[in-house]
Amino acid sequence: MVEVFGVAGAGKSTLAQNLAGRLAALGHAAADSRSTRRTSYGLAERVAAFVGAAPECLRAAIFVVGRILRADLPPSALSRLGPAFQHSRQLRLLVRAQGANGVAVQEPGWLMDLLTQYVHARQPLGLDVARRYLARGPGCDAAIVLRASPEVSLRHMRSRKRGLPQSVRAFGETELDAFLRRGDAAAATVAAACRAAGTTTLEIDVDALDAKAVLESCLGFLLPLLPEPSRS
Repeated sequence: MVEVFGVAGAGKSTLAQNLAGRLAALGHAAADSRSTRRTSYGLAERVAAFVGAAPECLRAAIFVVGRILRADLPPSALSRLGPAFQHSRQLRLLVRAQGANGVAVQEPGWLMDLLTQYVHARQPLGLDVARRYLARGPGCDAAIVLRASPEVSLRHMRSRKRGLPQSVRAFGETELDAFLRRGDAAAATVAAACRAAGTTTLEIDVDALDAKAVLESCLGFLLPLLPEPSRS
């Protein structure tokens, strides 16, 4: 399982889709988590994913309630547990579909959920907090972290057909710059927590590379970690 996360506008969704596509073209059983929205699953598969995700969601809820009691997060943070549960279910469906030697490329996922909580709460994310949250999640075999300056993030977001995300459209320039800087700082903290947990982690500075170079860097990072693809 590979999770892609990072600051808003760094190209995470595009990278996850392209990375899964390239891995599949190389013979690996690979797909990105957004593909689960376009796939029809049977009732037994959906129930199994729901049941499997429930313990993680409960641990996440306990974590968030604890941070609220410490005034580290606002009560509104509870509303973001829904996406965390959805991402856990998506991951289970994806892993089941890809098989034991498959590659599940998740974006967004458990790590991104933590980053989003603190960025929207306008709170700095500490390394110890990130490590405790990671320990409650499904874990991952590799993490790919996209870092970007506010200028590059904004340029990427404004080039999309849908423009800026709905959640930040009302922000002024100063507030938007601060939001993106918090996101990049939180991404660095989560990356450090992944490395501390022993997760193989790649950090990429999107400012210095184009989309093709980012994809090639990720392939070079992942391919040595994967079993040889089946040729049957």
